[in-house]
Amino acid sequence: MRNAIYAKHGHIFASEELTEYFSRFDWYKPTKTVSYADLSEVERKNIEMIQKFEKMDENSETIVWGPEKEGVWQDIFVMAAGWSDRFVIYSDIKIEFLFSQMSELQLIKGLAGTYTIRGNVLLFSVSQIDIYEHDARFQESGGDGFTWANPKENTIYFKDPVILRFPVSKIYTFNKFGIERLAVEIGGREFYKMADNVTLKN
Repeated sequence: MRNAIYAKHGHIFASEELTEYFSRFDWYKPTKTVSYADLSEVERKNIEMIQKFEKMDENSETIVWGPEKEGVWQDIFVMAAGWSDRFVIYSDIKIEFLFSQMSELQLIKGLAGTYTIRGNVLLFSVSQIDIYEHDARFQESGGDGFTWANPKENTIYFKDPVILRFPVSKIYTFNKFGIERLAVEIGGREFYKMADNVTLKN
């Protein structure tokens, strides 16, 4: 995947296999050698995230979380008008991923199930998806966006759980703006512990 980022900029690959692959696409115009420094900040972050997935190894030393794992972990360091994307990690093996409350016209509220960690890989066994049903009517929200006029929550249960695999880190301490929080990387994204009490997730 990261090679596609370089190909987009017209990188000349040394590998014949990569050259042959990207030559199938009309947009690929190999004209120069593209270095990491030539990429935008967003592209660099995307490459770093892809590399974390490439380094997943279930046979490496298993990462262990202690009791400090329990709580609500959000992908931004401060609270806004509502919760952003977040993991809710329970004291046992239950886990949820809830999408931002600040998104417009939401279709999915979140995923729920259990987890295990093998090596540096978190395996999220998704047993249910909470969705929003609606009649396609929407209205302006209090902010700058729109919300469904008559949303109704419903849950889809899986007979056979869907397994999602993410690179994961140990829990560590992060300091920003003079504020110290616990943090953890899941799926190449950093999440910060915003609440110990999982009932505050909504």
